[in-house]
Amino acid sequence: EAALEEVKEDGPDARRKRELMLKKWKAALVFDATYRRLGEAFRGLGRADLCLQVFKLAKAAATISLEGEGSAIENGDGGTKKDYKMAKSMRGNHQSSHNGDFSHEAYVQYMAKQSNNAKEIWMEADIYDYVIESCEWGEVGLTEDGKLYILVGKSRIDYTAIAEYTFEELKQCEASTITALKKTDDVGWEMSAEITAQNSIASAVTVSIKPAFSTVPLVKHLQLLLENGIFKPGSVMTTSSPETKQVDAGSIEIPEGIQEGPQLEAGEDFSKDRKNDYESESPNGCSLKLQQNGETEVCSTLKLANGKWNNLFTATLKVTNTAEKNTAVTDVYGEYLNNDGEWVKCDETFVGMEVVFFGRAQCDWIESRNFTLKDISTGSLLVRLAIQFEDEAPSSSYDGRRAHKLLPQPLHLRATFVDQEQRTATIRFEQGNPPLDIPTRESREKSWCKGKPLEYYVFADDVESSKRSDAALYFDDKGVLCYRPAAQGNSSQCYYLSASKLSGIAYMAKKAGKQEFEFEDMKKECKGSSVSLYLLSKLECMFPYALKVEIKTPTSRAIGYYQIPPEGIEGANMSVDPVQVLTNGQVTVKWMLPKVSTSDCIAIYKSFGKDSIGKSSYNKEAVTSGEVKLNAPGVPGDYEARYYPAWLDSRQTGYRHSTCLLAKFKVNTSE
Repeated sequence: EAALEEVKEDGPDARRKRELMLKKWKAALVFDATYRRLGEAFRGLGRADLCLQVFKLAKAAATISLEGEGSAIENGDGGTKKDYKMAKSMRGNHQSSHNGDFSHEAYVQYMAKQSNNAKEIWMEADIYDYVIESCEWGEVGLTEDGKLYILVGKSRIDYTAIAEYTFEELKQCEASTITALKKTDDVGWEMSAEITAQNSIASAVTVSIKPAFSTVPLVKHLQLLLENGIFKPGSVMTTSSPETKQVDAGSIEIPEGIQEGPQLEAGEDFSKDRKNDYESESPNGCSLKLQQNGETEVCSTLKLANGKWNNLFTATLKVTNTAEKNTAVTDVYGEYLNNDGEWVKCDETFVGMEVVFFGRAQCDWIESRNFTLKDISTGSLLVRLAIQFEDEAPSSSYDGRRAHKLLPQPLHLRATFVDQEQRTATIRFEQGNPPLDIPTRESREKSWCKGKPLEYYVFADDVESSKRSDAALYFDDKGVLCYRPAAQGNSSQCYYLSASKLSGIAYMAKKAGKQEFEFEDMKKECKGSSVSLYLLSKLECMFPYALKVEIKTPTSRAIGYYQIPPEGIEGANMSVDPVQVLTNGQVTVKWMLPKVSTSDCIAIYKSFGKDSIGKSSYNKEAVTSGEVKLNAPGVPGDYEARYYPAWLDSRQTGYRHSTCLLAKFKVNTSE
C-alpha cells in the first residue's frame, strides 16, 4: 500500500522516489516467489485452507510490482522508456494500470514495442521445471540497434544470460558451430544456445533447454535468412521435446507384500451380561450381608516405587449389619480366580467411601481397613482390589480400563470382610473386557476418508502391547493422493502426495542413486514400532511407479506396495480441433468429465509451459460435456489446451495441478 501511494505522488523529489520504487519492486518480486514456495509448503502439510490466502498475497505482490514498473524510469535526455529486461523476468500473468490482465507472451510483445533494447521477437521456448519449481526459458530476437540477441533464464527475478551479435559478426563466423550461451547447474537443468554457420555466414540459431526432470531437452531451431545484407527470421522447428515420462506398464514389476508375526484378534465381548447380583456368603454366622451395587470398574496406576503397577478393580457394595449391636470389621481382603482355577490373594485391598468434594465425587480410603458398623444399619462402601504386574504400564486411559491380558476372562473376584470374632462374609463379583479396539480397514475408511474406500491398507501388530500399527493410502475429495501412517494406532497427520511432489522425490532418488527412497519426514515411531514410506522409481527417467510402506513392531513386520496410478481423470477426455491452425486463428476445445464445477478453467498454454496465453474461459454452465472456442496465439509454435477442474486442487488458475486434461495442437505462420 505504501509503494502504491508513492507511485501516485509527484513532486521535485519524484526521481528519488522512483528509484526507491524500483527497489521496492524488486523486493516485491522476491516476496512473490517466497509466497509461492510457502503455498507449496502449506499444501504439503495439508493446510489447503491457507493456500488460497498465500496465493492471494503473491498475486497482490505481483500486481504491486507491475504497477511500480509502470511508472516511468527517467532517461538522461529527460525522456522515458520501459525496462524490457525487467519485463522479461516476469514469467507469469501480468497487470498494468492501463492494459489490464494479459499473458506473459502478450506482455513481452507489448514491452518490446516500447523498448530501446528489443525490436522484434523471433523465437521463444520455455518449459516449467517442477523439480526447481521455476520456468526455464530462452528467446531469440532483434534489438532496436540492429543486433541479434539471445536470452536464457530460469528466474522470475532476472534472465540468467544474454548474448548479442552484430550482423557483421554473423557474416564472418569463424566456425561452423558457435556456442553463444551455456548454463548448467548441479540440480540437473541445462540451457544453451548455438549459432550454426554455412560458408562463414550464420544460418540458424538453436536453443536447448533441458529441465531437471528429464534427460531429453526441449530444442527449438530458428532459421536465419540473409536478404540484402540484413538477417531476417525464417521457419521455427521443434526438433526435440521432453515428453511426459512414459514407462511401459508391462515392464514394471511390483513386489509381493510381506506379513510376518502374530496378529491380534478383537476377541469376545466379555463386558456384557456380567453377573453382579451374587448372594453374600457367611459360613460361620457373620452378621454382615453384602450386595454389589452397579458394575465392576477397572483402572490402572503408573509405575510404583517397587517398579510394578496396579491393575485396580473397584466394586460398590451395599453393606448391612443385621446384628443388634455394633460390629467391628478388623480386616478386608480380596482374591481373584487365576487361569488354573485357584483363588489367589490380591496384592492390596482398599476400602473407602465416596464423598463429594467441591461438586466432584471422590474416594475417601480408610487407611487401616479397621472400622465399625452400627447395629441394624445399611451403608455403602467401595472395595478396590489391586493386582500388580511388572511389565509396561498402560499408556492410555483406554488400556488402563481393561484387565491385564494375563488375567482370565471373564475375571472372577471376591472380597471378604472379617469381624472381631474372625467370622467372615464374602461377596463375589465379575469383570469383563470389551473386545480390543483394533483399527481395521473398515474403521479407517469411516474415520479417515468419510466412508470412501481406501486405495491401500497395511498393518502389523504388537501382541505384547496389544497395539496395531497401520497405514493407508486414499484420495481426498479433490482427487489428491493422501498417505496416513499410525504407529501404535496414533494417527495425527495426513500427507498429500501430489504428482509434482512425487516427481520431485524421484529426482532426489536419482541424485542419491536409490531406487527405493525414504520419505524421512513422514516416518512415525512409537514405543518400538515404526511406519516408514518409500518411493520406488525408475532412476534413468525419474519415473515414480510405486510406494512401499514398511511397518515394524516388536513382534511382527509388514511390507506393502501400492502402484501409483497414471495421471489423469477416469472417464474424462479432451480434444482440440483443428490440431494445426494459423496464427490468430481459432480452435474449438471439447471436453467430457464425470464431475465439473462453474469454476473450472479452460485455457491455452505453450507446450509444457506454466503460464496461460490469451483469454481464459470457464465452464459457467457446469456441463459435463461441452465445447468452447479460443483464439490461437499469434506466435507459431507448439501449444496445448488445458482443462483445470477447480474441485481437483486448491491452486489458482495458471498453475499446473497434479492432474489436468490437455490436448496438444500446433500454430503455424499465416504466411
